[in-house]
Amino acid sequence: MKKLVMIVENDEVLARTTGRILRDHFEFETFPSAEKAFEALLRKPYDAIVCDVNLDGMLGTDLFRRLETTHPEMLSRFMFFTASIDPHSLKTFKVPALLKPCAAEDLVKMVQSLAQ
Repeated sequence: MKKLVMIVENDEVLARTTGRILRDHFEFETFPSAEKAFEALLRKPYDAIVCDVNLDGMLGTDLFRRLETTHPEMLSRFMFFTASIDPHSLKTFKVPALLKPCAAEDLVKMVQSLAQ
């Protein structure tokens, strides 16, 4: 059985592309906002969360902070995947971060490590 990955990405093209990269290895669900992703996390767990930073409404960093208090067990399964912020500036969150675009195998390997 494939692991279930949450993709939080407000750009529809990037969400589909990320899904195509991951689909051979994982099941996945995409969410266009952090708010919708958080609602989904209230209903079921995910094996990994791949989250953009710049989202409409709540930012990806805000989703992370919310999970710190409501679902701390999910933090070890969380990563940022962003084109707009230097991943090094996200070090305070102590979770992996990849800069878009990246090699497909780099994304797959990082998600595999999160979903173990």
